[in-house]
Amino acid sequence: MPKAVIHEIAISLDCKPKFMGHLVRTEMMVLMLVVATIVLCILYLFLSQHASKR
Repeated sequence: MPKAVIHEIAISLDCKPKFMGHLVRTEMMVLMLVVATIVLCILYLFLSQHASKR
């Protein structure tokens, strides 16, 4: 196999999460997911309550 193919396979199997080219810590990624979930749940509850008042 060519070295370029082996290099690309190694990069694809790497467990270092990146966002827009920057390395992201796992804790920060989990925190962002939790915050986004909470915000979306609050938004859903607000919109469903607002729709039921109509």
